Amino acid sequence: MLNFKSQIVTSFNENCYVIWCDKSKEAALVDPGGEPKKISQLIKPLNISITKILLTHGHIDHVGSAIFFSKLYNIPVIGPHIFDHFLLKNLFSQSRLFNISPAVNPFLPNQWLKDNDLIILGSIVLEVIYCPGHSPGHIAFWNAAKRCLISGDILFESSIGRTDLLGGDEKKIKYSLVQKIFPLFNKDNRDVTVLPGHGKKFLINQKYIHFIFKTYFSGV
Repeated sequence: MLNFKSQIVTSFNENCYVIWCDKSKEAALVDPGGEPKKISQLIKPLNISITKILLTHGHIDHVGSAIFFSKLYNIPVIGPHIFDHFLLKNLFSQSRLFNISPAVNPFLPNQWLKDNDLIILGSIVLEVIYCPGHSPGHIAFWNAAKRCLISGDILFESSIGRTDLLGGDEKKIKYSLVQKIFPLFNKDNRDVTVLPGHGKKFLINQKYIHFIFKTYFSGV
């Protein structure tokens, strides 16, 4: 069964998640955005084995300490989709844009991900959902057994992801929500727990979908 803990890091208040299988203790870091000391303090008491780093997208606030932990544990960085290649390649530019010092060095993951890929952590299966809009290569991770979605920045408790950053696209993010994300609930009308990139966790249910449509899709 999927277990998780989160740590808020950096001035962006980004949620870094540690997820793990309760049987094997195999674990992954999802979107380690910075402040590796804080993240290490989260990991230390858990008695787990970090075997991979998973990235939902290439914005600097979600990848800032990915290489630090990749080197520390000698583990691969996996994701996002290759369409975020330009964001990871231009992390120096992102550092300047957001006045981050020292700058985050550009890097490429050990593996790009695409729609329907599977990530295995012990007995846990995470399905990759390609959901562009916040960035061109944005993905989310879906655990059907626990009905839990690690959503990155595509949606939040009371809003959808912003599209005014480089590579953002309002039409694409709305398409991703309608065609990829909301159907996770509509398959059997059971709530979906969402672990977002910022803010607190929440549920996708009919009330939430109605709110998002009323607030963001009116006139569409």
